Amino acid sequence: MIWPLALMFSVSLLMPHLTFAEPTGRRTGGTLKACYTQLRDLFDAGNYEELLAEVDTFRMEFPKSARESSVTFLSAQAAVRLRMLDRARSEAQQLLLKFPHSGYADDARWILAECALMSEQ
Repeated sequence: MIWPLALMFSVSLLMPHLTFAEPTGRRTGGTLKACYTQLRDLFDAGNYEELLAEVDTFRMEFPKSARESSVTFLSAQAAVRLRMLDRARSEAQQLLLKFPHSGYADDARWILAECALMSEQ
């Protein structure tokens, strides 16, 4: 399996202007890591409404991000804290459907149970 590596090396020699950089958002121009860090900071600061708005932007900017399960979990938690139970349920169900083997699957089930309890009150 050495030839794919050799092919990549020869392509990089022929096209030195190509770089393998971290993806950037189409509209904001921010990198994936910077945008995700901003979401975490908003959550940690308790700015849940702003976080939910930024999650939608993040999803448009990075539709196939490896951090999508984490972002979905943050969104579900923020929605629960704002008592936006429909959105919290939707995010938790989406997390379970798209990432059933994620480390967040049990947490998503917990969020669904919490939403059920909160809606009874």
